[in-house]
Amino acid sequence: MPGPSRRDVVRNRARLLAAARELFVAEGFDVPAAAIARRAHVGTATLYRHFATRSDLVDAVFDAEVRHCLALLEEAVEVDAPWDGVRRALEAVAELEVAAPGFAGSLLAENRETPLMTTFQRAVRTHLSTLAERLRGESDARPDLGGSDLLLALTAVRAVAVADRPEAVRHARRFVDLIVEGMRTSSAGGASG
Repeated sequence: MPGPSRRDVVRNRARLLAAARELFVAEGFDVPAAAIARRAHVGTATLYRHFATRSDLVDAVFDAEVRHCLALLEEAVEVDAPWDGVRRALEAVAELEVAAPGFAGSLLAENRETPLMTTFQRAVRTHLSTLAERLRGESDARPDLGGSDLLLALTAVRAVAVADRPEAVRHARRFVDLIVEGMRTSSAGGASG
């Protein structure tokens, strides 16, 4: 009996990726393999033929988005004016949340132990630390500003976007303005704690 055609293989992989993405965003990465296969209208064995492990599936689902996010963050770090960079990074989170609801939350969660997500988390921490260092080099930045503060700000902006999807980008931009001003010494009354 002949095996599946190349077209069937490609179609099944695409269905599995789409189903897994929907379920990961809606229910988290622990969704059962059988539920993903059912949503994709294929058997569980087909899922495992394409993706031997859960890590393989997660990484395949989010590969393009992770690379896009890293490119945005690299641009934010390299921009001439670091305040513009932090603003770009924060606004990008809101735009990602609108374009792909739940995706940013999946990326920012700390319990993603796949090769791609581990690399992503490490790169995010490194880039945010670099951006914080560049900001501290500005005369008006809080001297205690760190990469973890920027990560907290990214998480907060995402929460604003999630809370008010119809006006997410507009409200997130307003919130970004407040956050950026709060990172400056003039807004903090010169305090460094």
